Amino acid sequence: MNKWFLVTLFSIFSVFLFSCSSAEDNSEVTETSYSKPPTASEQAIQSASKSLGTTVSSSDSSNSNLTGGTRVEIKLRDDKGSGAYVYTPADFTFKVGQVVNFVMTSETELHTFTVDDLNIDQSVDAGETVEFSFKFDKPGTFELICIPHETQGMIGKITVQ
Repeated sequence: MNKWFLVTLFSIFSVFLFSCSSAEDNSEVTETSYSKPPTASEQAIQSASKSLGTTVSSSDSSNSNLTGGTRVEIKLRDDKGSGAYVYTPADFTFKVGQVVNFVMTSETELHTFTVDDLNIDQSVDAGETVEFSFKFDKPGTFELICIPHETQGMIGKITVQ
C-alpha cells in the first residue's frame, strides 16, 4: 500500500479518537432512587398477615410502628441455644374486643408464636424483632406454642375474657 495512504488513514483515525475522547458530556446526571425490596421473610410475613387479618411489620429494633391497642413485649428465649425454651411472659389475659400490639424478640434461634384456634402464626428469625397487631374477638382459653420447640416446653396460654 501507499505510504501516504497509510499516514492519511492513521491521521484520520487519530483525529476521530481524539475527538471522541475529549468530547464534553453536557448531559445531566440523574439519580435513581432505590428502595430495598422486601426480604423473603418480610414477604411471607406480609402475606400471612393479609390472610389472618392482622397488621404485621418486621424491624430490627423494639420501636413499634403500630398505633392503638395495648403494647405487649415478649421475649422468645432459648437461653442462648442451651435448650431452655420459653416465652417470657408465657401466659396472657385479654378482654374481648381488645387490640394487642405484640412485639416479639427472638434470642438465638427461629421461634414461632402460634395459636391455632385464633389463626395466629407468626415466626421470628434469630436475633430479630417482629411486631404484629391482633384484635381478640372471641372469649376462651387458647394454647400458645412454638412449633419447632413445643416438645421442649415452649408453650403458653392466652385467656380472653
